[in-house]
Amino acid sequence: MFRDVLQHSQRRMTACRKLIEAAATKRQAAVDRGAGGIRTRRKGSQQLPKWRRTPWATLLSAAVDAARARTTVGEISDAMRAAFGDHCATPEVGHSMASLWRRPEMTVLAGRLAKYAKRSGIKPKVMVAKLGQDGHARGAKVIASAIGDIGFDVLFSLLFQTPQKAAETAIETRLPFVLCGRVEVATEIGDGLFKLAVPVSL
Repeated sequence: MFRDVLQHSQRRMTACRKLIEAAATKRQAAVDRGAGGIRTRRKGSQQLPKWRRTPWATLLSAAVDAARARTTVGEISDAMRAAFGDHCATPEVGHSMASLWRRPEMTVLAGRLAKYAKRSGIKPKVMVAKLGQDGHARGAKVIASAIGDIGFDVLFSLLFQTPQKAAETAIETRLPFVLCGRVEVATEIGDGLFKLAVPVSL
């Protein structure tokens, strides 16, 4: 467990060092043109018929051009966010039931959750958050769909979340539990909750 935390910290330190080096060597005018190209290229490609949307008119090619100008992933993400907003996935329930019901412990858990929902009048709620700059959420979607099938009310948060933002969302939606995939992430979210004067038990 601690080895995973150490490796994660080392990777983050390496990434931060590269960002500092990139900031010291890049030309801001070129970066601004690259980020602007993402916004304008996206709008331009949307105006074309689908069969005429050639590679030069795609968002991917604009992002590659921006990266070649030393635009960071964060700056590219901000440009994409300005062009069409944040993506928020909706978990699709009903896809994992066949495999889940083959496991007796899942049947027991689903029964307990159903009893809780009937007794309290609400489903137990859980948030699935994807933190950092990893731009996909396939694994998180699988988890969200599975726990939704079992009987949880699932809140799927936006991509590119910070630990502090995840902590704020947990408070706003009155979530009693926050599940984390890494010990370091759990610590960071715990720190965020502590800053907001919320008692935390790790």
